Amino acid sequence: MRSPTTLHHVQRAYAALGLAVLLWAGAFPATRFALLSFSPEHLMVARFTLASLVLLAWAVRCQVGLPARKDLGRLLLIGLGSGFAYQMAFNHGMRSVSSGPAAAIVDTAPIFAAIMGALLLREKLGWVGWIGMSAGLAGVAMIAIGERGAFVLEPGALLLLVAAVLFASNVVLQKPLLAHYGVVEISVWLVV
Repeated sequence: MRSPTTLHHVQRAYAALGLAVLLWAGAFPATRFALLSFSPEHLMVARFTLASLVLLAWAVRCQVGLPARKDLGRLLLIGLGSGFAYQMAFNHGMRSVSSGPAAAIVDTAPIFAAIMGALLLREKLGWVGWIGMSAGLAGVAMIAIGERGAFVLEPGALLLLVAAVLFASNVVLQKPLLAHYGVVEISVWLVV
């Protein structure tokens, strides 16, 4: 039997997981809606302003320090990739792709991260992983075919695919930093 403290932590973890899934799922239709009033650039600035304010408050609460000087270049590269380049590709892509297919395209990011991890970080990826990734990419191809009746990668969909690759590359670039820093610290430095 679990102690009340352990049960409380498990409940909080499930609540956090549920909130993350809800926010992620709502991001695609919310972005499409926001793009009716904002340009992709203005939406990016609004998102990062809000995220910076929230993470700045969190950083003060958690007393997040500064990174080591040797890691500043990597953090800057990741910040430009995950901040500027990813958001620009995502926002511009969302202008012409509906929410469902957009989510499926962006969801290829873990596939690209696994491939990059295997190639660049020498992570092991078994045959089950390769089969799963192939199935995921085939599913995205089927969605692309279903939209028009033929496989057509329109500019918006191509931008979303670029966003997925950028997201994946940023995950792979962050991994070596996790040996020295916590997730909260890295998140704060990349956004604030």
